[in-house]
Amino acid sequence: EFTKIQCCALLSMMFFEAVPFWGGDSDRMPPFDDFSHLHAGCCPAFLESIFLYFQRMSKPAEQARLQNEKVTIHRRVLPTAETPTWGELTTPLAPAHFSPSLRIQPDGAVEADFANRYIGGGVLQGGCVQEEIMFGMSPECLVSLLVCEYMLPNEVITLRGPELVGLCEGYGRKVRCTGEAPVAPGTDWSRRLIVAMDALECYQYPAQHQYTPSLMDRELTKAYLAFAHDPTCAAIDPPDRPLTTGHWGCGAFGGHKPLKALLQVMAASQARRALQYSTFGEEPFAQALQAVVDALIEQHWTVGRLYAAIVKYGRSCDDEVPFLPWICKEAAVTVVLRPNRAVEPQQQQQQQQQQQQQQQQQQQQQRHEEADIPVEGG
Repeated sequence: EFTKIQCCALLSMMFFEAVPFWGGDSDRMPPFDDFSHLHAGCCPAFLESIFLYFQRMSKPAEQARLQNEKVTIHRRVLPTAETPTWGELTTPLAPAHFSPSLRIQPDGAVEADFANRYIGGGVLQGGCVQEEIMFGMSPECLVSLLVCEYMLPNEVITLRGPELVGLCEGYGRKVRCTGEAPVAPGTDWSRRLIVAMDALECYQYPAQHQYTPSLMDRELTKAYLAFAHDPTCAAIDPPDRPLTTGHWGCGAFGGHKPLKALLQVMAASQARRALQYSTFGEEPFAQALQAVVDALIEQHWTVGRLYAAIVKYGRSCDDEVPFLPWICKEAAVTVVLRPNRAVEPQQQQQQQQQQQQQQQQQQQQQRHEEADIPVEGG
């Protein structure tokens, strides 16, 4: 637990590269703990947000609250004895809300951080995806890189109290800071909760391997712990507080979107957590997920029954059989599924391979072009 003034002091040390590097056991900690790469220009948006943060914290009107308000970093661990046996659960599936326009931001809901197992991911090394953008726009999150070892499969990390400083547009290398986030009078940052949950790196497995019970169990257990109400935050995390999530582990990590969505619905059902799911602009996919989940709930499906159906799909179907229509057929329900951009595992893997080949070709072409440039005075 740190006061805001302590966070500001630590971030100042990181900014001036005054934090000692980790010792012999450094592989357990995030690989970078200062802003040397940001100074080199790897992500200007994050550096702009840092300047906005220091500017905000230096205002005389802010000094009183900086001494009293706190940022709390809490590692949560699920004991083996408390890990659900997913295929045997009789918990009914709970409603979830799917929307293409939702954003994971401080709007009253708990915020899911699609984390790397090293919290913060590549935020100080040029990474510009969901976790990095969240931390870059809320610089107090960066303090966690100084104190958090990597997460184990039965662990998540909760951040309480970091304030949103920067606003941004774009994604990946196109992200840019558009200015300081407005703060409404009476804003209580102590109510902000972010839960860091790292997904499996599925790109290293064959596409259908994601449906094997061992990998599904790992993701379900991680999501269940992340979605469960934290007893240490009971005052600000009542039973009806929702959590906003989305395509967890489906970008660089290669997860299959429909599978990860249903796994999160199962985990939220078991955790008794109201779930808000953003499809990040993919309206047909949001409609498809909403229709399927609503139909399964109407048919009184349980977490265990859906788990068994997914395992059956993984064992009996090839890559060309769409997952969501197969689930509908298994449930004997009729749902009109519009085409959407949530591709099937084999297609997703092929697209990733094509993207990698294109990147390699572009790099080779760039090297050739650089080699042909005459050197002045040479």
